[in-house]
Amino acid sequence: MKTLKLFILLLCFSISFSSFGQTKYIGIKYTEASTWLVNKQVSDDAGDKQSYVPSFGNNIGIIAGYDFSDNLGIKINFLFTSHIQKYEGNKPSDYESKIDLKTIDIPVLIKAGNEVAYFEIGPVFSVLTKAEYINGNNTSDVSKDFKNINFGAAIGAGADIGLSENFFINIGFRFTGGFLDIQGVNALGQTKQDLEDLEIGGIFDFDSDEFATYSIRGGLYAGLKYKF
Repeated sequence: MKTLKLFILLLCFSISFSSFGQTKYIGIKYTEASTWLVNKQVSDDAGDKQSYVPSFGNNIGIIAGYDFSDNLGIKINFLFTSHIQKYEGNKPSDYESKIDLKTIDIPVLIKAGNEVAYFEIGPVFSVLTKAEYINGNNTSDVSKDFKNINFGAAIGAGADIGLSENFFINIGFRFTGGFLDIQGVNALGQTKQDLEDLEIGGIFDFDSDEFATYSIRGGLYAGLKYKF
């Protein structure tokens, strides 16, 4: 329900956005990206217990923008995102696991350049809708272990390829990093609290400051824009 309300709010914003100025656009975009959940506790165990495996996610959504001039504009995206991190290890036995985060990402970016190519930078607001931990054939809902909100920044570049006077293919690349610790679980499905309990029991030497998870993604996008 919250997702639907947020979608309707952004759609209304996009429609009102296109009612001002003389150079504005709406469209759709798809991104394929390398995705990472960086956690120092996982990094320190790299090798035997838990290691990162290169992972890829995607997003798809709506774009809307307004160009103040030929060289400067603002754009907003409303993106349904899959952010994936895969792992492998051999303790206590060989395993492969994966975390799959579903989020709604809303970048608000300043666009600078010319009518063809541009540079973009700005903040990104993200809302978690679902989080799953998969180990073999077992899937667990770990949404409660991750923070619901994340905030970060994006930087990238893109270009518009004209198809007609109003329609354009939009291509580019973008890197996004989260500023907030979203916590969650490690490669073995353990939370920060799980590891603190093991330390209290004398089973595991754990520094709680090491358990902080930050999201990073970077990839290529393509879409279709209609300019008014």
